[in-house]
Amino acid sequence: MQRKPRRGLVVGLSVAAVVVLIAVGAAVAVPFFLSEANPAEITIAEPESRPEAEAWSLAGPGGAPDGADAWVRSGASISQGNALVIWDVVDDRGQETTWLSSVNTANGEESWSTQLDADVSGVTLANDPAGQTHALLTATTHDSSTKLIVLDVASGEAQPAGGLDLIAAPSLLGGDFIALDASNNEIGRYRPSSLQPDWTVEADGNSSGAVGGSSLVLGERAFSLEDGSERQWSPEPEGGYWELGGALMSSRIQGDGYLIGAVNEADGTNLWTMETTTPPYRILSIPGTALIALPSDGDQATAILNPADGEVLWRTSALTPDGYFAYGSEAAGVVILQVGPDRSTATVFDLESGAQLFDLSVSESGDYWRSAIGVTSRTIFLAGGRNGELQAVDTSNGNVRWTLDNPFSNWYGFDAWGGNLVAFHGCCSGPTDSDGAFHAPLLGIR
Repeated sequence: MQRKPRRGLVVGLSVAAVVVLIAVGAAVAVPFFLSEANPAEITIAEPESRPEAEAWSLAGPGGAPDGADAWVRSGASISQGNALVIWDVVDDRGQETTWLSSVNTANGEESWSTQLDADVSGVTLANDPAGQTHALLTATTHDSSTKLIVLDVASGEAQPAGGLDLIAAPSLLGGDFIALDASNNEIGRYRPSSLQPDWTVEADGNSSGAVGGSSLVLGERAFSLEDGSERQWSPEPEGGYWELGGALMSSRIQGDGYLIGAVNEADGTNLWTMETTTPPYRILSIPGTALIALPSDGDQATAILNPADGEVLWRTSALTPDGYFAYGSEAAGVVILQVGPDRSTATVFDLESGAQLFDLSVSESGDYWRSAIGVTSRTIFLAGGRNGELQAVDTSNGNVRWTLDNPFSNWYGFDAWGGNLVAFHGCCSGPTDSDGAFHAPLLGIR
């Protein structure tokens, strides 16, 4: 159902009223993930100084029932200045529905909103060369008949993809995606506009396979993503494949550890290999860079690698096997890694040399959900944790330029959707602060 746009309300807020907090021990009921295939370049519009006390707010999606409660499930940048927002809405009878809307994050204006008869658990953004963006929604309809919904983010038109199950939307395909058709056990390349396959291959019992930069690997066979033709392939013996930062990786158990490597997608041979004690699922790509991190036990054991040739650029003891936090910026020339198992501190390193520049106080012990949500050439934006404070940290020296306090008592979210700083209330109860004052669940910061 298509709804009329709702205009964001510009309000005068105190500086303390623009960041939100998650209650200690709380957990989002439905796991949510976001990935971007061939994403457009999004630049964060950072304030030159502490943001002004004026911001916009949005109480919910346009067209939602009057008197309904709304909170934000999550969101994603879809272009410079615009975001896709996923809402949970509960009407006065207690009926919960999912809504989507397109929001200009510079002023809070909504261009469209639509209600879905589905529960959305993930979004993959796919941009074609002409600039048209589709959101591939991993979703479950109430009758369990649909696993994938294709959304035109310009118009808000949502099209159920029947029995298709999304596997990946690699950038090589220019907006197309790879999916499994469960009705005939075939995997193929599909166009979002028509949901018709360009090619298909027999899945042979492989429900997902592994998708790299240019290949689909199903067991011991591999196919070109471009045209589905089968490659002459040398499979990894007793091993498996996975995608990491757009590259196809291989792994197998060797002794007490693992042998990992990058795969030549033309023939399946390894470009390089390395022995490690780190399980493949613990190897991290570092967002904002082309690097990967292999966290291991011991002093100076964590290696920062160039995945193209396997060269170890530098080593550090900062990231442990218990670490979940890695971020970086080629523009700023930094890599940020979590320090130690208590998840309370992160260290900023020089991207090229690995020299330790300074430490960040991430959160109180155990508050690992606090993290960097964006890095520019001059600022690290750090948000979350027990106190919900947002920090703007100078990338050159670690000094905190400004901070903003949390206005909510629980369930925070903070991000830089569309390149603009936003804060949102994430769940279940009315978005109020500790004094009981009401705040709209989606806030803009400037």
